[in-house]
Amino acid sequence: MDTVSPTVALIFGIVIGIIMWITGGLVIEVNKRAADGRLKRSRIAGLRTKATLASDEAWLAGHTAAHQSTIVAGSLSMASGVVSVVFGVVAATNVMSGSAAMVAIAISVLAGSLLLVAFLLRATIQANRAAA
Repeated sequence: MDTVSPTVALIFGIVIGIIMWITGGLVIEVNKRAADGRLKRSRIAGLRTKATLASDEAWLAGHTAAHQSTIVAGSLSMASGVVSVVFGVVAATNVMSGSAAMVAIAISVLAGSLLLVAFLLRATIQANRAAA
């Protein structure tokens, strides 16, 4: 007997999918604004290292250098969000059990989160080198 109802899997997939989608979109948008000068040096948002915070020029150079990596990071997060919603819908249509869908959603989110962190680390290294 399935311990997770398809409805719960659907709701979980949608909620987690939205969170991953918003996270990815924010990563892309924050870096885009920092790279084009709309987001000034900040201790709250952006790729904050000693080198990127040293000057406005360093902030801009760092975020410009990291632009592609942040697009990849955000896009992978957004993609894992879409996959999570898809697995929720698949469970709701009884193609897959609710429990199996929950496992698939968890794997998707874990993979998306790990890739997000990996590419953000890469972006931070690129930003730091360009700003130094």
